[in-house]
Amino acid sequence: MQPSAVKPSLEITPSNGVEKDEPQTIPRPEMVELIDDEGYTTNSKEYKIHSTDSGYNMYKNNSLIGTLKKSASGCYLTVTTEFIGIGYKKENTIIIEYDKNGIQFLVFQKK
Repeated sequence: MQPSAVKPSLEITPSNGVEKDEPQTIPRPEMVELIDDEGYTTNSKEYKIHSTDSGYNMYKNNSLIGTLKKSASGCYLTVTTEFIGIGYKKENTIIIEYDKNGIQFLVFQKK
């Protein structure tokens, strides 16, 4: 019989040490900056639109329902879960025209 190359008395001891997680860094209040984006709302406050890089997002009761994408001509193609229409800016107002059982309008005033 040949001698084994492995030592017969290998001691293994369990580690009872617990790894400590690094504390999460929470920014101090002065480091947090709220951005007030360009927003519009209807008189009923049911619909709201907020600006994005390519136009606006439209919300109904605070749920995203569609987008307004700015076209080369300056109007906005409006596609939502409820209708498709055309929007345009007029001073501090955005008006969206769409056809749902006849022509209808949504008028958004700047906040």
